[in-house]
Amino acid sequence: MFSGRVTDVDHEEPLSFATIYLVELQTGAVCDENAKFEINDLCAGSYTLYISHLGCATDTVIIDLQKSMFQEFFLNHQDSVLETIQIHVASETYRGT
Repeated sequence: MFSGRVTDVDHEEPLSFATIYLVELQTGAVCDENAKFEINDLCAGSYTLYISHLGCATDTVIIDLQKSMFQEFFLNHQDSVLETIQIHVASETYRGT
């Protein structure tokens, strides 16, 4: 069993509903409301993980799983700045008879 927790690196707060994706197996898990996850029935071996959360930069990690293990992952927030916002409005005029 492989389990763990995903945390915000700056604020050390749990990142609820973060995703952990195992590339080689094309499967993964979603963290619970406490940012904890569990993946069962994995064979020993090396796995590439994509760890992501809305508003954070995705992290790629390689783990070497030999037995059941718990690992904590830390993600950085990714600030996005909008350069321009455009709003388009269309309207129709109704003229009654």
